[in-house]
Amino acid sequence: MKQTSHGQWVFLALVLFLGFLLYLVLRPYFAEMATGLVSAIVFKPVYDLLMRQSWVGGRRILATALTILLLLVAIVVPVVIGLSMMINQVQQLSHDLQGAVTLEEIEKIVNQIPPSLIPVETQQLVDSIRGVVLSTATWFGGTVLGIAMSFPALIVQLFVFLAVVVMLLPNYDSALRGLIRLLPLPAITAQKYIETFTSSIMATVVAVFGISIFQGISTGILFIWLQVPYAGVWTILCTLVAFFPLGILVVTVPIAIVQFLVGQVWEPMVLLIWTFAITPTLQDMVLRPMIVSKGTELHPGWVLISTFGGVALFGFWGVIFGPVVMIMFLSTMQIYLTHFSGFSAADETLEDAAATSEQTSGAQPALHADT
Repeated sequence: MKQTSHGQWVFLALVLFLGFLLYLVLRPYFAEMATGLVSAIVFKPVYDLLMRQSWVGGRRILATALTILLLLVAIVVPVVIGLSMMINQVQQLSHDLQGAVTLEEIEKIVNQIPPSLIPVETQQLVDSIRGVVLSTATWFGGTVLGIAMSFPALIVQLFVFLAVVVMLLPNYDSALRGLIRLLPLPAITAQKYIETFTSSIMATVVAVFGISIFQGISTGILFIWLQVPYAGVWTILCTLVAFFPLGILVVTVPIAIVQFLVGQVWEPMVLLIWTFAITPTLQDMVLRPMIVSKGTELHPGWVLISTFGGVALFGFWGVIFGPVVMIMFLSTMQIYLTHFSGFSAADETLEDAAATSEQTSGAQPALHADT
């Protein structure tokens, strides 16, 4: 028995050492691998649906290939199209800012502002505005160049992402069975725990992407109706920033301020009402209850904190990973309290019932005394 125990500890140390080496090897691509895992979970129902089709004939390779194709059409193609539109409009905007913004035009805009609102001399304000405009144009140009230069790295990241999806889709069920055996829980509890994990990922992904796309497209339609210049750029930016906690106000509020400064009144008012009243109402009262189930909902405070932390740790995909990690932590704590600490929701219910019974029994003698 001692030799067996010693061998187990040596083998465990070997597993930990190899696991640490594997961590060092895979660390540069953790975000891509996590994204592939999330995509495999989200598109697993599509894979199962294809496997049930008679013309597929149960061929896993064909079903996997078709699922990957649908994944690329649903995610990668819109991203590429949006990115190309963004680059074209940013280039046009940068050119217009550098070539069309003159001192006379800036002075014309400044002269429309009431003098009481300008604490400095007009010429000083004009020079400051021109410097900001030129700096913005330079930043836009650098952003476009950076996107173009990072294209080879994007290809590598896309390959890693697709490799994870291709590996997981046909082996998803067997991987879950292995994970259930590894968890120190009863089989039913372990299965429920994994179902909570997968359902939380599904709900979070659908909610984040669905709400963000809705906010971006609807705000873009509003830009077109209000005749905001370069509505395409602002629409794409609104779609991107809608993934983060501050949302579209990062784009709409500066646009409304500029509209106020150039003499428009009702257009910026409509934009601000849309940003602070209509959009949050539609998001919290209509869209989110339709998408997110009660079992995977988080308090808005936890959503905000986990999203900020996820973005700081994982980058863009932290808007999904942060809330998912928070949901899994809360679910794990609930399972621990139920199965390992001897405490359960039933115990809490019994304690409340006992307290209520004591209060009732204590009130009865006083009632008889009055009688």
